[in-house]
Amino acid sequence: MIPGPNFPVKPEEFVGRKAQIEAFRRALRQGLATGRTPSFAVLGEWGIGKSSLLLKCSAICAEPIFNILAVAFSVSKELADYRHLQKHCWTRSARP
Repeated sequence: MIPGPNFPVKPEEFVGRKAQIEAFRRALRQGLATGRTPSFAVLGEWGIGKSSLLLKCSAICAEPIFNILAVAFSVSKELADYRHLQKHCWTRSARP
């Protein structure tokens, strides 16, 4: 099957976007050096490979050098959903 919209490519089959992948790796390395985990947003039109890129980035996070658990969640156009997620994450991180 040829990858297309709603059918992202597997991380091991991902090709291209070398500049974006290297920028992602640099940001992760900087995060390790500073102790501050970076956040990322991937924006673009439908069908241009956002999901494939995110799957590749998730695989990079799992590499032994980074050892980061990538968490995926569904995107919503409702700002209230993001505020709820942020509040939930903040509350959980404040617990001992």
